[in-house]
Formats: sequence, structure tokens, C-alpha cells
Amino acid sequence: MLCNGSWHCKHHYRKDLLRKRILAFDNRIEFVITLFDALKILRRSWELVTPETIANCFRKAAFTISEEAVAEIEPIDDKLAEMWNGLQEKEGELTDYIEADDYLTTAAVPTIEQIADEFLAVDDVMEEDEESEEIAEERPRVSENEAYKAMQIVQDYIQSNSANPAILKHADELDEYISKKWEKRKQSKISDYFKKL
Repeated sequence: MLCNGSWHCKHHYRKDLLRKRILAFDNRIEFVITLFDALKILRRSWELVTPETIANCFRKAAFTISEEAVAEIEPIDDKLAEMWNGLQEKEGELTDYIEADDYLTTAAVPTIEQIADEFLAVDDVMEEDEESEEIAEERPRVSENEAYKAMQIVQDYIQSNSANPAILKHADELDEYISKKWEKRKQSKISDYFKKL
């Protein structure tokens, strides 16, 4: 009867897996996922299921005395279908992907916005330091793909060198923030590759 929580976990898992497939396709590299990668994605996906959703699952299963109506907490994310449409012409049908695991059993932390605000505050301090030193050259802008790849390296480092779950959660939230930026990136136009004379 805990199907709603597992459904949301599967939803987050599929979304993250699809994001990684699209990134591999964009970078023209073979998409390979190991069992360890799958477990990392599963852990992150479970962390994204809210406590309210889990509580609602227990209410539906009649584990509480209260008989209040159960409201759907997490909205269905249309982003999965949107992302799939971008990859659909390359591989398989959406139903094959969605139904792939139908027969499988499947503390308060800072929000992504709070983490982003902390990083922006650090950036403001760094900008003030750079202005005071009057450095003439600017660093090139980091693309969404470069940031996403770098975050994967950071996550691999944290995964292999830290057993602290809080650090893993923070890395996951930062990765989710970068992933959302990556999803919102603009597709290059052909005119971007030509110089104006």
C-alpha cells in the first residue's frame, strides 16, 4: 500500500536517469550505467520523496487513527515527458521506458535555494575581492554541460571519500540545482556559429 511513495521515488529515478542519458547523447559519449551508479541515483531519488508523501502512504494503508482525507502532495512532473520527447527519436518508446521496472520492489536539510544563496554570497565576496585587486582578465563563463560534468566528479569524490550522509545530501541538492539549470539551457542556433562581418 506504500505505492505512492515508491511511485514518486521511481519518478525521480527515471528523471535523473533520463537526464544522464541526454547528457551522454549531447556529449556524444556512450551511455553506460553501473550498478553502483544505479544505487547512487536510487539513494538520491529516495531523498527527494518528501516526508509528507510518506506520511500519506501510511495514512492510505490505515496505519494512523485519523481518517482525514489524503491529499496528493507532490505534483506530477511533466518535465519527464518533455525530456523524453527530446530523446524519443533516438531510442525506443516512452512506455517501454516507463514500464521498465513495474514488477520490481522497490531530517531537515537546507533547501536548494538556501544552498544557492550561500554560494551566491560567496560569489559576492569573491567579486569584491577581485574588484579590490583590479584583475583585468575575466574568467570564461562555465557552460551548463561543464558544470554538470564537474558536479558528477565532485559527487564521485564525496561518495568515495565521505561517509557523512549530510554531506551527501548537500551534494545531491547542489547537483539538483545544477541539473535544473542544465534542463533550462537554450539550444544553440545555427547563427551562433557564424561571425557577423
